This record gives sequence, structure tokens and C-alpha cells, in this order.
Amino acid sequence: MKKAMAILGFLVLTASLLFIINKGTSQINASQNRKAAIHTEYYKDISSLSFPVFSDLKEEDAQLANEAVKLHLKNSYKEFQKIVKDAEKKDKDEENVYETSYKVKYNEEGKLSFLIYDYQFSGGAHGRYILQL
Repeated sequence: MKKAMAILGFLVLTASLLFIINKGTSQINASQNRKAAIHTEYYKDISSLSFPVFSDLKEEDAQLANEAVKLHLKNSYKEFQKIVKDAEKKDKDEENVYETSYKVKYNEEGKLSFLIYDYQFSGGAHGRYILQL
């Protein structure tokens, strides 16, 4: 339970940081009348840990958004490692999964909005999704 609360607290903190970007709005300003450029990278070359890298934003906005995403991925990687270690201890027939992905919800008129998803399955009836705004 403490672990779940720590993860939830981190996600709320990271989401709050992203909302603070650009003077308290929940959107990041792209260069005037342009879309932000976005490309996908994989943390430590692990295909299940994908994340966005932003450019064509104001320098401070791009840096803040990219640093927040990378911080989230560092923590996702720690969870990924725990799942792998737990899987080694458990029955080899059980499937264990940890995935991080993202979806761009809006990238028009100089505004950018995106979500980060974490999915964890370590046995049981169903996995657990965590959504970060």
C-alpha cells in the first residue's frame, strides 16, 4: 500500500509540474502558429518504455517538459526493474509486464497537450493503468 501511495504521489507531483509550465496553464506553447515537433525515444533502448521528446517550443518550456518526462521515465525504469526481478523469483509461466507510453492529445495553434500512460501487470486478473496528465 505504501508503494502504491508513493507511486501515486510521484505521479501527482510530476503532473503538477507539467501543469505549471508556461505560467500556470496546462498547455505548453509551441512556437507561434506552429506545431511542436515530437519524436519517440526508448528509455535505455527498452521498447516497452517509450517517451516523447519535444522541440520547436520555447527553450524553457521544451527543457522543463523534457526533463519532467525523463524524470518520470527514470522512475518507470525502477518499477520495470522490480517487475523483472519479481518475475525471476516467481513462476516462469506467469506473464509480467511494465509499459510506459504516451499520447499527444492536442498539438495545434501553438498549444501542446499530452498524456503519459504506465501499465503494470504482475499476475492476477488484470493489470493496472496509471495515467499522468
